[in-house]
Amino acid sequence: INLASIHLWKGNIDKAFDVINDAIKLLKSDNLKLYKARLELLDRKYEFSLKSLESIALKIDIAQTNYTPIETKFGVNHLLMGNSELANEYFMQSMVILENAIEKSPNDARIHADYALVLGYLGKKDEAIKAAKTATSLIPIEKDAIIGVQHFLTYTKVLSIVGEHSQAMENLEYLRSIPNGPSLELIKRNPVWDPLRDY
Repeated sequence: INLASIHLWKGNIDKAFDVINDAIKLLKSDNLKLYKARLELLDRKYEFSLKSLESIALKIDIAQTNYTPIETKFGVNHLLMGNSELANEYFMQSMVILENAIEKSPNDARIHADYALVLGYLGKKDEAIKAAKTATSLIPIEKDAIIGVQHFLTYTKVLSIVGEHSQAMENLEYLRSIPNGPSLELIKRNPVWDPLRDY
């Protein structure tokens, strides 16, 4: 996954796919399948991404900077395919999962960050921004130059989703000026930034 990420950051998504596909032949790993689904989404192959997600037994993608129910990933793909009603059903399921998780772990910035994204996709603008700001306040960039940056990036994604394009652009410019900000290639590929492309 790390090797594939390097290829992706450098703008060679085909090599990233090659690395992951070769790895999947050798290892039975939900993490590899999750990463493949991510690559397929970034490559705008949403139906393929959904098929990859369907093969995964993992219910929640938990890592250092995220706590993402699989329902969120299904929802995003369906939304990008134009299936907004089905997407909202998945987002609603994810919202409930995340609210329960926040109740158990109220100081986990990862949960608040993913909750913010889901609220944004559901059109709950004010709540989404509030949740995103909670994540950034729990682990600010000033205290953590790695994880804090990723939560600030999630906050910026939320701004793009809910239509706060001016602030999102300002944040992206800042993120591009500091270490651990998003690569230009990822900004080019990620559909979450599509609302900003003609801004």
